[in-house]
Amino acid sequence: MDFTRGGCDFCSDCVAVCEPEALLRPSKEAVPWSHKASILDSCLSLNGVMCRSCGDACDKRAIRFSLQVGGKAQPVIDRDRCVGCGTCLSVCLAKAVEISNNYTRDETA
Repeated sequence: MDFTRGGCDFCSDCVAVCEPEALLRPSKEAVPWSHKASILDSCLSLNGVMCRSCGDACDKRAIRFSLQVGGKAQPVIDRDRCVGCGTCLSVCLAKAVEISNNYTRDETA
């Protein structure tokens, strides 16, 4: 997946053509992978620049911002809501979003 070109809308076309059957989708509600978004240190909001692009783009409302002392806003990703679609990555000006199975500081329990 090249999330820099846009997010996945889960149309299942990739599942249908995947020869080694690495992607599975047992039902329309199931997401074909377990990857989630995480926010890197280069995030504009973490560095005092007003930006909410990732949160605004997230249809699942998995990204919220927690205000911190000094005017910064900490992005927090709700892993239960995040489907790893990559839409947040595609709109991030700072390239501060990563889609993987490795979660960083923005995890929620």
